[in-house]
Amino acid sequence: RQPQLGIFKSKNFSFGILNNHMAPLSAHEELQILPEYIQRARDTGVSDVIAVGDINADCNYLSTEKRSELKLYTRYLWLFPKVDTTVSGQKCNYDQIIIGEPTLEDITGDLGIYTDVSAETSDHYPIWANFYVENDTDSHNLN
Repeated sequence: RQPQLGIFKSKNFSFGILNNHMAPLSAHEELQILPEYIQRARDTGVSDVIAVGDINADCNYLSTEKRSELKLYTRYLWLFPKVDTTVSGQKCNYDQIIIGEPTLEDITGDLGIYTDVSAETSDHYPIWANFYVENDTDSHNLN
């Protein structure tokens, strides 16, 4: 499944959302190449790229040891590194928001997870994060 890129502007903050859904059995391989997709997104002219989605980077699909070897894990900030994001009783961290430079300066620190979700609605808890929109800290703004 190819990541999908959407480019947005909210007030003065220009950013790309790189939506991902990793195949559970190939999550490690797909996560290894995600930094390339982040760079491709930046090559479109937007430097603030926020990778989001069901990346299946926990439990049976990706061990803690394998995750710690990933460039994506060591060079980017995972906003929900050890949070259960599944409605089922598994206690797995499958969903994630991942940012790197220069987006680190744009996050407000206000983030969270909605756990009041029934299994009939989704098998994942929604996660969210707020970013400053009044001032884009980098110089690569969309027109």
